[in-house]
Amino acid sequence: WEWQSKESRWTEVFLGDDAGRANRTFMIPQSFIGPVYDSQRERIIAAAPNTPPPGIGGGGFNLFAQAPPLLIGNRAGAWTRKKSGTAPLGTVALFSTPAGNVLAVTKGAVFRLTEKSKGQTVQEEFVRIGPDQPLSLDPTAAVAMNADTGTIVAFNRGTVVLLEPDADGKYVRRQEKEIVPAKESKSAVAAVAGSTLVVVLSDGRVLVVDTTDLSVKHEYRPVGDHSPRFAVASPGGHWVSVLFHNRQLWMFDVRQSRPAALSIAG
Repeated sequence: WEWQSKESRWTEVFLGDDAGRANRTFMIPQSFIGPVYDSQRERIIAAAPNTPPPGIGGGGFNLFAQAPPLLIGNRAGAWTRKKSGTAPLGTVALFSTPAGNVLAVTKGAVFRLTEKSKGQTVQEEFVRIGPDQPLSLDPTAAVAMNADTGTIVAFNRGTVVLLEPDADGKYVRRQEKEIVPAKESKSAVAAVAGSTLVVVLSDGRVLVVDTTDLSVKHEYRPVGDHSPRFAVASPGGHWVSVLFHNRQLWMFDVRQSRPAALSIAG
């Protein structure tokens, strides 16, 4: 959404050419990987997750898997999204780094969107930038980035993996640890701010993890066994907000290392 100051209202952006904007009331919202904002080129980037062909299961190895289409909406084009190449095969998350680079995290590695000259033209492609040992993430893995440092944290089948960029900008596996209370969890959402990782499990439990040693500092269950929809860190890393499927919003004060003294539903 974009704020229109002259009209004092929000307008929806990143719509397709055939979105049927005049009659969107009954449309099913489309799911994206992302989107993220590329500030260097003033554009919105997302990937459209592929649906397995009929009769092909969503789990395990898929011989028919295809790279997800990359969708780009430029400011100059009124943010209208258009297909432009593909994201890497197995992409589970997209991020914009503090340096302004667009990254794709796949089941096995981290890729950076890079410009390359090919003859008289300049094309963009994703280039692998680590780690050396593949990640082996599930499609349901929760991946988050620290917006201030570029550190990437992945929660996968009860294990947390922490990746940090080195001096050359390549991602290196710094830590990996099994989180015993989350070992049986099949899915989660996550957000990271400062040295705090908040992992919200499918059964409603909230684990607050210290990224310096990957130890669990706190555990909460603020809304019972309701599963989470999203978790996001605020700019500056003061707050982590979690929205649950029962429309309850729960917030964690990272600086005070405690839940916020408020509860929002809607």
